[in-house]
Amino acid sequence: MYQKCCRKCGSHSLFTEQHGNNTGLYCSDCGAWQTWLGKNEFRAFQRSQRRKNANYTHTTNDKETNTIQTINSFYGKEAQERQTIEEMSELTKALNKIWRHDNNVLHNNKSKEELLADLYEEIADVSICLQYLIDLYDCLDEVKKIRNEKFERELQRIQRNAE
Repeated sequence: MYQKCCRKCGSHSLFTEQHGNNTGLYCSDCGAWQTWLGKNEFRAFQRSQRRKNANYTHTTNDKETNTIQTINSFYGKEAQERQTIEEMSELTKALNKIWRHDNNVLHNNKSKEELLADLYEEIADVSICLQYLIDLYDCLDEVKKIRNEKFERELQRIQRNAE
């Protein structure tokens, strides 16, 4: 995450302003100019602001966001994509085991509670991997928009069927 604080007052509340072809970074609290931002710095600042302002369901704080970025930097895109595929497969298996248990179809000797604990762990794993992908593809805004559209569409379907 792009982290910079005001040189004058120490505030972390910063904003950008265009001046011709230049982008300046300013303090929201005292108004002091901080620096001119290059193209990459400006993008990093914008990305940081989107993350800070986003209220995504799974990311709860800056520490978690920083952790996701550190992990992604270490493993890289391909490894994270493959890990996501593996975790989704494990979630599929955990769901199938619950279904088999509930329908008295051949299942292992685990109790329902043990199967549910396995399911919860796999849901957490997939949820984490989805956060990795959202960070890697920098698509939080797009994902949020699509999620909202899909929720709305499903509610409309339910309403039509209820009539």
